[in-house]
Amino acid sequence: MEGKEIKAVELWRQLATMLSEMSRGNYEKAINDGKKLMELSLDSPAFKLGKAETLRCIGRAYFMLDKCDEAIDYLTRALEIAEAANLEEEAVHIFIMLGNVYAKKGNDDRALDYFDKSVKLAKKIEDNEMEAIALNNIANIYCRRNECKRALDYSKDALSLFLKSRTSSPMDKAEAYFTNALILEKLGNMNPAISSCRLSFELYKEAGNEEKAIEVLIKLGDMYYSLGDNKNAMECWEQSADMCERSGLIKEAVDILGKIHERKKRVFYSV
Repeated sequence: MEGKEIKAVELWRQLATMLSEMSRGNYEKAINDGKKLMELSLDSPAFKLGKAETLRCIGRAYFMLDKCDEAIDYLTRALEIAEAANLEEEAVHIFIMLGNVYAKKGNDDRALDYFDKSVKLAKKIEDNEMEAIALNNIANIYCRRNECKRALDYSKDALSLFLKSRTSSPMDKAEAYFTNALILEKLGNMNPAISSCRLSFELYKEAGNEEKAIEVLIKLGDMYYSLGDNKNAMECWEQSADMCERSGLIKEAVDILGKIHERKKRVFYSV
């Protein structure tokens, strides 16, 4: 199939199919489809964008499979095409994805470098949403390093941009509020941390991401428990256990219920 030409509409149709496989978690299938698509050629500016997006998606699929070196290889190839064709919007996405890969590898300095590049380019093209995502990723790294005051500055900037953007997804905003909650918790600002955690939970539910909503709800229970508010803590944990059962996460539900049982014994609290 080397060198076979296709029409632009077919290129984008196949890329949409690949993205659909990604959304269902079929990462190996997405990689195979993407590699087949890369064998095709089309003498059109649209193909350069399609090729860069295909390579980026393959890189993201490898990232989801924890194959970071393969992810870097494909993302670097995608970046070369995007920069050569002056595809700035695509380059912003690739910079962020490369930052995510290096963060997963534990190379925070390289990750911060790519996130910083994405922030600068997003500012240039006035893409508030992508700038906010990059800023939130930077905040996550500084939070993990326990540089919490610095992390909070980036987190506040990210949330401000998300609120300005009309295209921000509930998922992106949910992640930003959760990052903000974790930073505030580390700083000991528990009431605003709880508020951000609650907002994150509602946004994850709105986005339909049950697993993340459960994770946030468990954390919210932990926050209440740290304040000695056992009633609200138990309510959060029990709700998270119910959500696990409804989602078919039986092992997770059992783990949470075990945690509740231990907490009840420790604080002599009964529901």
